[in-house]
Amino acid sequence: MRKFLMLAVITMMVAPLLRAEELVIVADPWCPYVCEPKSDKPGFMVEIARTIFGKAGHTIHYKNEPWARVIKNTTNGKINGAFGAFKSDAVGHIFSDEELGMSTMPFFVKTGTAWKYSGLDSLTNVTLGVIRGYSYRDEIDAYVKKHRKNSKRVQVSNTLDSLIKKVMVGRIDTFPDDRMVVGWYLKQNNLSGKLQEAGLAVEAEELYIAFSPKLQSSKEYADILSKGIEAIRNNGELSRIMSRYGLKDWK
Repeated sequence: MRKFLMLAVITMMVAPLLRAEELVIVADPWCPYVCEPKSDKPGFMVEIARTIFGKAGHTIHYKNEPWARVIKNTTNGKINGAFGAFKSDAVGHIFSDEELGMSTMPFFVKTGTAWKYSGLDSLTNVTLGVIRGYSYRDEIDAYVKKHRKNSKRVQVSNTLDSLIKKVMVGRIDTFPDDRMVVGWYLKQNNLSGKLQEAGLAVEAEELYIAFSPKLQSSKEYADILSKGIEAIRNNGELSRIMSRYGLKDWK
């Protein structure tokens, strides 16, 4: 009986550490960071997360939704996290110590356009496009908030695809977005050379999974991710994942 009781106690102590859970982590398409969920290349962030959490006995359910909805659902705890967030995208969320990538965000214009971003004053005579819920650093975020009801100054869209189409037909003059993401989109849609960079909105900045502040498990998952990134960087798995997208480790 004593052995049975001891075994039961040990089982109860170990069981929480062995539980297998499915994490729901969501993003809008932002390839090559996060791509189509059912693709054999769902995005290098997705592959990194699946590799790390798989080793811990968990699975990742990844799906696409508009970014503003993603952040709303992580904030209220309906989903575990959001792929590809700046810390300014998801204030109050839980983040790993290690980032999952670095983003540089230029402004883009139609090729041949002379305009170039040189501070907020340079936005005065252009129509700026942004994605709903995205953060573009404090000064640009404040500008968007101030002028978002004036469609001649700011137009808000749900997707990058929409912004690119608006630039191409002249409905907006410029938009800021990640250099790799825009380059990937243009290449995949046979639009290479149609847009050019026009100054920087955000210099190199860390990207994360933003875990929900409402879920007690978030701190545990952030810790798993921090340790896991270091481990797969050291054993070469991170480099192998990045090479599938024609990329190298950001560090």
